[in-house]
Amino acid sequence: MTANKTKRIVFIGMPGAGKSRIGWEVSKYLQAFFADSDKEIAKHEGTTTARAFTVLGEPAFRRMEHEVIAGLIGRMWDSPQSQVLSLGGGSVTNEDSRRLLQDFARCGGQVVYLDTDVDDAIEQATRRQETRPVLGEDSRGDWLRLYRERKDQFLQAATVIVSVRGKTPQGTALTVLDALEEKTAVLPFLKGRSYLVMGRRVFMHLPQTLSSADPHGRKVLLVHTLAAQADSDKARGILRRKGYEVIEASLLSSQQGLASSCLDPAREADFCLFVGDQDLCQAGMAFIRQRMPGLPFLLCPSPASCLPDLDWGQLFQDKFRLLGILAESDGPDKAQDDLWGRVLAAFPPQADTQACCLS
Repeated sequence: MTANKTKRIVFIGMPGAGKSRIGWEVSKYLQAFFADSDKEIAKHEGTTTARAFTVLGEPAFRRMEHEVIAGLIGRMWDSPQSQVLSLGGGSVTNEDSRRLLQDFARCGGQVVYLDTDVDDAIEQATRRQETRPVLGEDSRGDWLRLYRERKDQFLQAATVIVSVRGKTPQGTALTVLDALEEKTAVLPFLKGRSYLVMGRRVFMHLPQTLSSADPHGRKVLLVHTLAAQADSDKARGILRRKGYEVIEASLLSSQQGLASSCLDPAREADFCLFVGDQDLCQAGMAFIRQRMPGLPFLLCPSPASCLPDLDWGQLFQDKFRLLGILAESDGPDKAQDDLWGRVLAAFPPQADTQACCLS
C-alpha cells in the first residue's frame, strides 16, 4: 500500500455498494485525484442524475453517460498523478462503456467491482434516491432485478473483485489497496479456472474461493505441518469467522504419511486445504489424486518462497479439482517481484498470467 506508484482505478458496482465513499477513501490513501461520474453528469446537465435520466430516457442518458466517462478516463491517462474514478451503477449496461473499461484495463488500469450485501446496499441506495434513477417504489425488487441483469457485466469488466460485506468504508479501502498489490496468474485446469494468488493478505480469499466452488459446503479439512502453524492458525480463524467447520490434521513434518492421518476426515469434508512447504503440497496432491480425486482442494504454500519449487508440470497435467493456490508473502515489493518472476519462469507454456483477484 504505497502512494509513490501512479495508479489509475475505476470503481463499479450496484447502487448502494459504496463506490463513491470507498473510492474517496482509496484516493486519500494514495494522495490521488478523485472523481465521481454521477457528480460530473449533474454538472454537465445542470440537474440531478435522476432528473436527467427521466428527461432524457435511459438510452439517451446512457449515451451521454458514456461520453462523460470517456472524458474522465481520458483525463486519467493525461495526468501523472494517481487517479480514482467512481462510476454510476448502470454504466456497465452500455456496451461502449464496457468496451471502454476493457481497453482501460488492457492499458494497465484497474477496474474494481464492489460486491455488496443486498440489504445494506438497498438501505444505502434509498437514502440518496435523487441519484438512483432506476429504483422505484419497490426498491428491493428493483435492486434484485438490476443485480441479476448486471452481475455478469460487472464480472466481465472487473480486474479486481472486492466484497464490502461486514467492512467499514476504511476497511474496504485497505482491502482494495492490498488486492491491487497482489500478483495473480490463471491456472487453466480442465475443470474451470483456478488462480494462483500471491500477496500480503491473500488468505482473505479463502471463504469466497470455497463458496464459489460449493455454496453449500461447510466442512474443511485443514492439513498443515507444525512449521506452518502460524499460517494455519490464520487460515483457520478466517474460515471459522465465516461459519466453516474446520477439521484439523497437524503433521510433525511433510514426510508423515497423509493417508493414515487424513483419509477418514477427508471422507467427511467438503473441501481440503493444505498449508505447508512444497513437500506437503506435493504429498497433498498425491493424496487427492490417489485417494480422494473428487474432493475440491486448495494449496497454501508456506513459506511463499517455496512456490517456484512446486512441481508445476505435474500440476498442469493432473485433472483433479484444484480450486487455487494462495501464498501469503510479507516481503518488500522488490523481493516479491523477484519471487513472482521465479514462479512465472517455472510455469509450463500453457499458463496464462492475468490481473484478477477475489477479495
